Amino acid sequence: MGPYQSMFWPAQHTVRRLTPMETLSLREYLSYLTHQLEMTKRTAQDIQDVTLKELWMRTAQVLDKHVREVITLLTMRTVFPS
Repeated sequence: MGPYQSMFWPAQHTVRRLTPMETLSLREYLSYLTHQLEMTKRTAQDIQDVTLKELWMRTAQVLDKHVREVITLLTMRTVFPS
């Protein structure tokens, strides 16, 4: 096995937890995403071109999906409860 004992190598982690810095970064990213989602939905009402409006709404759907994924990460993987 080499110089490493089997109890230390390879390291086995069953559940990965976020560090406080990762949690903070994800919360900042979540704030950015929700702001962009709000602005996208708000400006979609003013778009007259049908094709552009469909693209805009698809972008809003993708942003919404990303927001939900980040929320899931934050609720499942945080070190300290919110």
